[in-house]
Formats: sequence, structure tokens, C-alpha cells
Amino acid sequence: MASIPYQKSWDDPASGTVLQVPAGEPLDLGFTCVNDAEKVVTFTAQVDGLGPWAPEKEPRLPVVPFESGLIRVPILATATAEPGDYPFTVHLFLNGDPVETNGSISLVMRLLPGQKPVEIVPEPVVETPKVETPKADVAPPVEPPKESIPTVIEGKPKEKPKKPKAEKKPEVVKEKPTKEKEPKVEVEEPKPPVVENLVEVAPKIPVEEPVALAVEPPPIEPPQEPEIVIIPEITPEPDVLAVTVPVVVVEPEAIVEPEPEPVVEPEPEPEPEPEIIPEPEPIPVKEPEPTPPPVEEPKSKQTGPKLIDMAPPMREARPQPEPEPEPEPIPEPEPIPVPVPIPTPPPEPVYTAPKVVDYGMREEEAEEVEDVAAAYPSDHVFANPKEGTVLYARPGETILVRFTVSNDQTGVRTYVLQEDRSLDSDWIALVRDQVNITPGGTGDVAFMLKPPINAEPASYPFSVSFGVLGKPLSNCFLTLTVQAAPAVTVAAKKTSNSVGPLSKRIPFDLEVVSAGNSDTAYRVAVIDDSPVADGTPQEPVPAYETPTWQYLFDKELENIVSPTAGRTPPPVPHRLTLQRKGTWWFGWREKHTVKVAAVPVTDKGNNGKTGNIISITGSRWRIFPLPMFIMVPLFLIALVLLGSGGSNFRVTNGIQGDDGAFYVLGTEANQAQMDVKMRWNSPIYAMLKLVKEDQGKASAVNTQRDLAADKATVQDYGQAQKTSYALGSKFFGSSQKTDVRFVPMKTDGMLQITEGANPLTFLPGQEEVGEDKVKVNSQEVVLDVKRGSVKSLIFRNLTGTGRINGQTIVAWTVRQPQGFKINDFLIKQGDNQVINPNAAVSAKISVDENNLPLDGEAVWEVLTTDAKNQLLRIKLRLVD
Repeated sequence: MASIPYQKSWDDPASGTVLQVPAGEPLDLGFTCVNDAEKVVTFTAQVDGLGPWAPEKEPRLPVVPFESGLIRVPILATATAEPGDYPFTVHLFLNGDPVETNGSISLVMRLLPGQKPVEIVPEPVVETPKVETPKADVAPPVEPPKESIPTVIEGKPKEKPKKPKAEKKPEVVKEKPTKEKEPKVEVEEPKPPVVENLVEVAPKIPVEEPVALAVEPPPIEPPQEPEIVIIPEITPEPDVLAVTVPVVVVEPEAIVEPEPEPVVEPEPEPEPEPEIIPEPEPIPVKEPEPTPPPVEEPKSKQTGPKLIDMAPPMREARPQPEPEPEPEPIPEPEPIPVPVPIPTPPPEPVYTAPKVVDYGMREEEAEEVEDVAAAYPSDHVFANPKEGTVLYARPGETILVRFTVSNDQTGVRTYVLQEDRSLDSDWIALVRDQVNITPGGTGDVAFMLKPPINAEPASYPFSVSFGVLGKPLSNCFLTLTVQAAPAVTVAAKKTSNSVGPLSKRIPFDLEVVSAGNSDTAYRVAVIDDSPVADGTPQEPVPAYETPTWQYLFDKELENIVSPTAGRTPPPVPHRLTLQRKGTWWFGWREKHTVKVAAVPVTDKGNNGKTGNIISITGSRWRIFPLPMFIMVPLFLIALVLLGSGGSNFRVTNGIQGDDGAFYVLGTEANQAQMDVKMRWNSPIYAMLKLVKEDQGKASAVNTQRDLAADKATVQDYGQAQKTSYALGSKFFGSSQKTDVRFVPMKTDGMLQITEGANPLTFLPGQEEVGEDKVKVNSQEVVLDVKRGSVKSLIFRNLTGTGRINGQTIVAWTVRQPQGFKINDFLIKQGDNQVINPNAAVSAKISVDENNLPLDGEAVWEVLTTDAKNQLLRIKLRLVD
């Protein structure tokens, strides 16, 4: 998988891509959707495998016919999610049906660690006992955080922690710090409260008095958990009522304030106040250090407040020096570790995914509506047109009209767009006819106008209505004005034309057709757009002639007019003639290419449309490369001086032997006639004749320029039948002659070859011989011949024994082995070795000491009339 660095937006990620993103950061994916249908379709996207991290509502994207757009899929992981790889799949749907090609994209979101919330733990201070104030002065209740904090809670706690600790939504009490050592106790005239789950802490420990800030309970945001400020319990003097210790949740913005203003609750007449040790400012701590287990809180059913006893043993359990109070607050004091309770981790939700994921909870966010102008590109865009607005467009142009709607209500509202069907369905399309707007949000409903290419210039009134779904809609009357756009196209019945050797005029039939929506006058001409001498391009200009050609039109100016309103103007025919000037001195073929353009007289740009310029090519050909008055005498001279016979006369379906003769092999058993295919090289003006000589008789053979074919009758093949062919000029007596011999197939597998009494292992195969690639059966064997020794090969005819009819087998040597001698076997060129039925012929092979092979190897090739052994290739190898 490809791992991609983090970036907020990705378009068309490939399947299997690993996308890196920090926890709590958004990830925006885009996928291209193409509409090949003739109507507006809607694409939707669905994300599987990410739970609440996926968008709550499926993204939707309407696409007009034959257009494309990007559907956006936002993904947001909670800031407290565990880092790791989270595979997920994005499914694309077209009008509710799955997209067949690339409709499912499998991706992996690699979650990196995000910024964790920081707990702010102030120094423990002493707070004077205080009785609960009336409900009118009580701060709004704050939902307790996930971690359990030992506090004194009035009434029944909302959530029962795992450890015996009590929680409470307390008052916010603030004591003004002084520089005296003894705490000053202020007691309010209380109503007898019912206090449960109080904690006794031993006295006699000088502590500092906390400063509690009365803040509004912040809203809980899913991506980040609120930071917690823990204000520990106080240690009052004996016989003094216990005070409730509040748990204050402060947002990160409140913590970073340099010196928060203290808020003091109104109190009754105080009793004599003890001296209070001044407190330092609350110090933010990013990650609290490990602390010893908290002191268990004994439950009590007493109805009055209980003393909070912070005994010295609890201080001793924390191995750290006691903080010294500073007389003046400093902007950034050093963090002082304080004992904090070990929080009880909440149970993590387990999902069916292969990894335990805490997705967290998110508040409903405003739905982001994609910009309709970016989703549907158009030639013109109108936003919020007023009543009676006139929209101008040329045929084929598109106009996007959008209406901005806002939701000032408290709930999600759906806005719709409708049209009165005054225009044809192919003229108008509601690209966004419905949009859901969250409270306080805005969005667009839009439609697109596209007059067809043949729309007549006129004004077309229509109206649209939009508003809240289920309520009366607001009407808006508009007018679409189609502007006149004159344009033409030109076409030729044939873009290339060729004339004979004596003609100098090349005609072309042209046709000019209207491509706009109005009548127009136009001009047709040959244009020249070739660069000037220095290579600088030039604008096309009309051309009438060149030094060798002239351009003649039957009419250059013409009008293209519709016969009646609403009818297409008929095409206008034209005739262009390319006329050659002067003498064409040399060449067989002459070509000339020009460009022809038809342009409206009122719009040289043809309204931006193509098809009004075509390229045509005219050519002339002649028999001779020079003019006739020169070629006639030259032709007569060529007949006398240059007339000659052919060269390289050969048989294309045979094997040529060392003597130059060709051997034609049979392709079927017992052929009565065999084909002879011949080819030669000769000039095109050569006049040749081919003569066949067979058993003393001569006959003419038909030829086709440089090839010929003949059939020869197979008579007595055992006597090495030979046929000769002679090729020569009709005007001269010299000719080229070649001999042809025939090797028909008479037996099949009846030829046995052994080395004395030892059988030989041949390698069978099939080869293609001659230029015509005639397939023949071949046998190949390697035979080692020692110097001074004789190898004996036995060729045996297996016919004529038992019930096998006798048949003569004939062998021809076409390649003699250089450096070796073969005795008792006819190997001379033109001689054939006959092997009678039920008989054998021995070939004795020895080394020729006077003509040793250069590389020690030579090949002996033999053609036979046995179908299995048509071509015998015996490789002789000299060994010491």
C-alpha cells in the first residue's frame, strides 16, 4: 500500500492508499463522477468501517447529462481516538444503484497521535467552612468528567463511581487570599443541609486556600475533552463545619488567561477569620505525575457537614517537597506536583471492527453544501436574478442560474426549486432542485439553461419557483433570449481526385451547409496560411493562383436562407476546379493540396465553430516521366536499346542443388502432375518470353510480368526426368536457362537407413523450402567418422516383401559433404540412386585427406521419393 503524507483534501485516491491524518483533524475525499446518460442523475457516497467518523448524511451530487463532477466525502476522527490503521470502504451509488466500474474504493486511514487535553491542578489551599447558599446563587450544574474526583456532593450523586467516592454539583466558593498564617473562617447562616459521603482528613497541615472561578459550564465538544481543574478539600480547625469542595471544569481558553479575576460569593456576617496563606495562580499541568492511591472515603448518614481531615500520613505518601507560598504571583510559576486521585478509566466501546476504536461523540455540525458553480461549469453564471431579468445566450452555450437560500429557523429546513415547463426538457435542467439547510446556514438551488445548437434567435419567457418544502413557493419570471449566431460548414463529395495523363483540370464538388441559427451571406475561397519567408505564421488570406496552379470557383459569394420559419436552410452547391499552368517536365504523378474555407461575411470567426475549412488534394498521373513530345522518341530508343531478358531466374517452390538445378518435391502421394512456379527480375518495359523444353519438345509458357507457373507430368521418375525452362527477350536471342527435376512421393516409411547392422536414431522434423515455403518432411542424424576408417550406411527398400507391393525408391544428392568421400552411392549432381524393392544400397563414407573440412564438419543432403524421408540431412563429423 502507498502511504501518503497528511493533507486535508484528496481527489480520486487509488484503492489501497494509506492516508495519514492526525487525530482530530478533518480529511476531505473527492471522487470523480461522470454522467453518460441523457438525463440528470444523482451520485451518492457511503462510507463503511468508520462508524460515527463518517458523514452523518450521505453526500449527494447531481450531474447534468454528459458532464462530470467531484463528490466530496468529509471524514473526522475524534482527538482522543487511539492511533493506528483503520481500513474503510467508500461505495458510490448512481440513483441508488451501485456504480459498476470503480464503485468501491478500499482505503486505510492511518491515525496519528493528536493533541491530548491538559489537566490543570492547582495547589491545595485552605478554604473556610461555608454552608450551602440558596439555590438562586448556585452556579449551573456541571456534568462530571470521566475521571472520578473525590469531592463533597450535596444530595444524590448523578453517577455512582466504582470506588467509594461521592460526587456533587457544588457551589463555587472563593476566598480572598491574605498573607496571614492562620486561616480566617467565614461561616454563613446555613439551612441544615443533608450531606452524604463526606471525607475526613486529618488537620494540622498548613495548606493554601484555592481560588475557585465561577464559570459557565462549557459545552462538551466531541473532538476534545475539557480540561479539569481539581480543587482539593480544605483542612479547617476542629469543631468547624466542613465546606463543600466544588469541581470546576474550565475550557482551555479559560486556563490560558494570565490572572483570572476572583469571584466572591456574598456571605453573611463572618465569624473571626483565621489567617489565610496566600495561594499561587493555578498552574497548567500537561500530564499529571503518578500519585499514590487515594484515601478511601467512609460513607456517613449524618445530616450535617463533616470535617475534612487531611492527615500527615497522606502528605507523607507523596514523595515531594512541600511547596512554599510566594508572596506575589508570577506569570509562569514552576509546576508544583500535588496529590491527585487515580482516575478510573471509562470502559472503551468495542465495535465489530478488528480494532477497538473510541469514536467519541460529535455535535451536529452544519452541513457543507458544495459550490454549485464549481460542480457545474458553464459559460455564464447568474446569481439571484431579479424578477424580469433577461438571460442572453448563444445556441449551445450554458447558463447557470442560482438562488441563495438561508435558514433562520432552529431546525433543518428543505428548500426546493421548480420550473413551469415553458421550456423544453433539453433546454433547462434542475441541477440542484433540493437542498437541506441547517439552522443558521445558507445554500443554493440552481438550474441550468442550454439552448440547442439549432435554436432560433428569439425570446423565450419562463418562470421558476423556490422556497421551503411544504410551503408556498416564491415565483420568479425570467426570459431566455437566444442570440443570432450565423455559421456555416463546408464539405466535399471527394476530398481527393485524380485525372489521367492528358488532362490539366481537376474538378471538385463542394457543399455549404448552415451551422448556425440564422440566415447569412458567406464567401467561399481557397486560403493560404503558410508561414512567411522568415517562418512567422500569418493569418489565412484568400488565394487565387500560384505559379503552377489556378483556382476557379463557379461562384464565390452566396446566401444561405431558410425557405420558411422553423425550417433548416438547404445546402448550397459549389464547383472548384484546380487548373494546371505551364509544362509538367518530370514525374509520373503530380499532387497539389489546398485549403477551402467558407466564412460568413458578418462573422469572420464563424461564431467560434469549426468545420468551415477543409483540405482537398488533386493529382495528375501519366505513363512516362516526361512530356509526351519527349517520351515518344525515348520510348522508341528504349525498345531497341533497353529491351532485354530477365535476370535471377529461379524456381520458387523447389530446392536448388549445388549444380544450379532445382528439385521440386511432391506434396501429395503419387502425383501425376507437379507444379513449377518461377520468378525473375526484369524492368517493367521488358518484353519477355518463357519456353519449356521437355524430352526434346519446346512449348511456350504464359508469363505475368515477373512470374510464371507451369505443370509438368511425372513420367519415369526412376530415370531422373528433367525439364528445362528458358527465359529471354522477344527481340533478342539470348536467354537464361534453368533445369528442373521432380521428386514425387511414392512410398511412406519404406526406406530404412542403418549404420551397418546398427540402427540410427534420426531426428524427425518438418521444414519449409524455397521462396514459397513448401513444407517437406525431414530426417536429421549426426555421424562421427574417424580418420582412416570407413563408415557404411545401408539404404534398404522395405517394399516387395510379404504383402507389400514392390516400389522403387529414388534418391538425389543435392549437397555433397566437403572433406569426405562417399563410394558405392551415386552422388554426382543430376545422377539419381535407385533402390529396388527388397534390396539395399551401401554408401561407404571416409575422410578425404586431401580436402579436410575446415571445422571438421560437413552436411550430406539427400532427397528421396519416400514421404517420411523426403529430405535426409546427414551431418558428418571428423573425430580423431
